[in-house]
Amino acid sequence: MGKEEKADGDVITKTLTFTGSAMAIFFSLKFLLTKIVTIFSGDSDDPWQSLWDQILEITGDDFFTHHVYGTNLFMNLMFFGLGGIYIFFDLTNRPAFLRKYKVTTSN
Repeated sequence: MGKEEKADGDVITKTLTFTGSAMAIFFSLKFLLTKIVTIFSGDSDDPWQSLWDQILEITGDDFFTHHVYGTNLFMNLMFFGLGGIYIFFDLTNRPAFLRKYKVTTSN
């Protein structure tokens, strides 16, 4: 086996290990979140349906409202929420263990 074949095998192994680990973490968190929602909603049949029903009680059942305003609200919350976290990291220089990944200089 040559160096290139071994390198390809290493890449495939690392990719499968990372993907498998990420999937295991994702499904574990999904299960945990479902259990937490079940505890707070009190509905053991389908906690996500009862949560969606509560959202519909607040917002109504209008297709336009959900697809236009809901989509915009979700995208803006994700953009500014995650962006705010990065701004916090950049302005406060905390947490220290993430500083080694910063690629820009501070003035």
